[in-house]
Amino acid sequence: MRFRALSRVVSSVRFGVLSGLAVLVLPAAEEAATPAWRGGFDLRLRNEYFDNALTLSDSAVRHEQNYQRYRARAWGSVDVVPSLTVNARLVWESWDWNKDSYKAPYTDGWVWSDGVFDQLNLTWTVPGEVPARIVAGRQDIVLGDGWLVSDATSTDGSRTAFFDALRVTLPLPGTQTTLDFAYIDMEAYNRNRTPVFNDQHKPIVDQEERSAYVQISNKSFTGLTLESYLIYRSEDRVTASGDDGEIGTFGGRAVYEPTPHWLFKGEAAVQWGELNDRDVQAWGFLGQIGWNAKDAANNQLRLSLECLSGDDRNTARNEQFDILWGRYPRWSEIGAMLYSAETRSAQFGNLVRFGPLWSVTPLKPLTVSLEYNALWALENNRSPTSGFFRADGSFRGHLLRNIVRYKINSHLTACSLAELYEPGDYYSVARQDTALFWRLELTFAY
Repeated sequence: MRFRALSRVVSSVRFGVLSGLAVLVLPAAEEAATPAWRGGFDLRLRNEYFDNALTLSDSAVRHEQNYQRYRARAWGSVDVVPSLTVNARLVWESWDWNKDSYKAPYTDGWVWSDGVFDQLNLTWTVPGEVPARIVAGRQDIVLGDGWLVSDATSTDGSRTAFFDALRVTLPLPGTQTTLDFAYIDMEAYNRNRTPVFNDQHKPIVDQEERSAYVQISNKSFTGLTLESYLIYRSEDRVTASGDDGEIGTFGGRAVYEPTPHWLFKGEAAVQWGELNDRDVQAWGFLGQIGWNAKDAANNQLRLSLECLSGDDRNTARNEQFDILWGRYPRWSEIGAMLYSAETRSAQFGNLVRFGPLWSVTPLKPLTVSLEYNALWALENNRSPTSGFFRADGSFRGHLLRNIVRYKINSHLTACSLAELYEPGDYYSVARQDTALFWRLELTFAY
């Protein structure tokens, strides 16, 4: 199926026009009230160390790295009228590399970044029996568990995750059904939409994107949530790693909680269209079973299974599932980095992931989790001539992940995230060294 005609129509509608719609639909009779101001600030300090997470070889250049990340955010909201709110958030993050191989061309290792607004929108709560909601402008959007829709700025790490979008959330009275629609208009470079301070001319996404989705959610049955969605995305390559084409995604999600102790989740999607001059025919699935002891220590267990189709190099089609706006370290920092050798960072696909997670709160401010995943590739579609992959292997490896989070007080939280990855026969004999990742984080929020 081709979407070029639709893309030309959708692309003609610009972000600024969409932002203005929220103002145009306001009732003229509504008078401004005294503005109600709300705001806050947070500072995130990270030290990250990894070894072999990019290379799986301790003899490779740049296999070991250590660096610090400093991110500061300030935000505020003001009620212009009782139902209309203006929201803004300004973010800045810079890195300090400690290893010589990554310092150049920054002689002291410090990498300055720009300051950007990662939220700048109008939010209108539409009066009615069941209030609807319209958000126009730069905003965060997460659908479900963030499997496909969560992070639209994939090239800047965890600094931002915003969407430039017009989103309408419309509850249907008397039906326990909600309709959610969004038009998304992303530029590769953050130059024309909002002010940029100390512009470093770095892309926030690899391609220009004109996209839309519609999702319907129903909670008519006790303990059961059913969702179905249709996503369209048009892409025009900007950076060397960008995509070009148009794909459609149709999927559904079910969440069932039969008792307070048990939780079942399942989400599946199929894709079609054209990407990088190849027809797309792909599929993906994510399932989880959770058990909550509801005891004093809040013991919880979860078992996850994720399957993402891979490209069969013996066909003309592209069968690789596109994770869309799910390009972030959702289940592993090391896993996200390793995909750089296959497609691009965190472009998860060609994957089977299976394993348990256990979390516990032994003390009220302390939460500990331990997770294991066994990983496979559905298709061995990588060339062994690269020196990174084998010709016939399918087992990606074993991943162990530990997170310890401690809430020091109402403003200060400390976190440790550690991962260990033991590569399997999917990788070449020269790429069999254990990979490590360790992050220490301190966050102050006010």
